[in-house]
Amino acid sequence: MNQAKTKWVQKAFRTFAAIAVLASLTIASVCPASAAPKADTSGEWMYVIEGGDARIMGCVKRPSGHLSIPSEIDGHAVTEIGTMAFSWCSDVTGVTIPDSVRRIGHEAFSWSTGITSVTIPNSVRIIDDEAFWYCTNLTAVDIPDSVREIGDSAFRQCFSITSVTIPRRVTHIGNRAFAHCIRLTNVVIQEGVTSIGYSAFEECYKLASVVIPQSVESIGQNAFRRCEDIILTVMAGSYAEQYARDNAIPFVYGE
Repeated sequence: MNQAKTKWVQKAFRTFAAIAVLASLTIASVCPASAAPKADTSGEWMYVIEGGDARIMGCVKRPSGHLSIPSEIDGHAVTEIGTMAFSWCSDVTGVTIPDSVRRIGHEAFSWSTGITSVTIPNSVRIIDDEAFWYCTNLTAVDIPDSVREIGDSAFRQCFSITSVTIPRRVTHIGNRAFAHCIRLTNVVIQEGVTSIGYSAFEECYKLASVVIPQSVESIGQNAFRRCEDIILTVMAGSYAEQYARDNAIPFVYGE
């Protein structure tokens, strides 16, 4: 290799190395490493601190029976249930969430097939993606008025749920949010909700009644696919009425 080419290669390598270092520093500043979960002083709960509040990340030992999540851990308010905190906990039969919690995280209780009931307080704003996915024995869920987001697949394959009311502060019902809830028969969507995601209620085979308010402005593809006995209750002149006509879905007018 001649001298000129050698200098060019060395210069290119130094430039690449500088760019790599700068990129790593930028990523580190934007995405700081999360603190590792630690056990609380009782030796029962795992948690991390963020902004002075606690995000609960699970139990030290595998939980069973009724799970009552604390509102405070080691002097810090519990404001979030973390990603996969209690997923695959098949021995948990019920859950009480304290009124300090504002967010139920991604897959927080997914695949916890023993859960039959859950108490969600009027402090929760976000039910994240897949939060209760495949909680197959969850028979009823009361979504409080405080909730603003119901994420994708949030209650997907909750086979035992029979009725749902979507509160007015929710702007969007996530994609596949209630898909494959095979015993779901009745859904009331309150005035204020503006969109229903694709496949939101797909293959809810027993779904017979869905009330859709004037405020809904979009309904995703296959939202009610294979809901063979469904009748929509819509407002005259609404988007939902036109949607029902376009998709040959039976409907009646509400008041």
